[in-house]
Amino acid sequence: MTNASSTGFVNPRTRSWSREMTSVYEEISGIDIYAKLPELIEPGNRIGTVQREICDLRTQSGETTPVVAVGSHDTASAVAAIPATSQN
Repeated sequence: MTNASSTGFVNPRTRSWSREMTSVYEEISGIDIYAKLPELIEPGNRIGTVQREICDLRTQSGETTPVVAVGSHDTASAVAAIPATSQN
C-alpha cells in the first residue's frame, strides 16, 4: 500500500485503487489499467510462509517463517521498525 499510494492511483479515503484516476489513464492510453492492478495489501499483514522447497527457515519455536507485507519504501519501513514503548 505504501508504494502504491505514491502513484496517484490510490484513493486515500477508501484505501483502494481510484477508479477515477485509472479511467483518466485509460482514456489517454487505451489500456484498462484498473483490471491489471493487484490487490492492495496493508503493511504488516501476514501474507504467507516461506516454502520449504525454497528455503527451510524456521523460527526458534519450530514454526515456518512468515512472509509479512512491508512498507515498500525505505521511509515507511524505517518508521515501522521503531520500537514503540509508550504512547508518547
